[in-house]
Amino acid sequence: MREAATLKGHKREVSTLAWHPTHTELLASASHEGALYYWSTLQTEGPIGVSLGARGNNAHDAAIWTLAWHPFGHLLCSGANDNLVKFWARNRPGDGRKREREDTDEVFDDEVEMRMQALSNMAQ
Repeated sequence: MREAATLKGHKREVSTLAWHPTHTELLASASHEGALYYWSTLQTEGPIGVSLGARGNNAHDAAIWTLAWHPFGHLLCSGANDNLVKFWARNRPGDGRKREREDTDEVFDDEVEMRMQALSNMAQ
């Protein structure tokens, strides 16, 4: 095996990553500082997107340990040491809920945070 690419951007150890289920050139990575980045193997200069928490900082306030994409690829779930499970959704064509953020030009910018109680309510 040979190194094909190196993706740089995290400030601390990368703790997990997950390949997108339908866009095989895309992946998400997460780290000990609670950052969540999106990458394309077609563009290795840096992340193509960052998910930010409600306060505009990292996605989580603690290390992110797990990432899982929905099989259709429209949702990404992250679980961390801050005792939260968060769901991240990207805007779809015609979705007017896009929020502008100065610090990112990414497409995965429509954040949806749900606690486990909300998730169990949805399942009912």
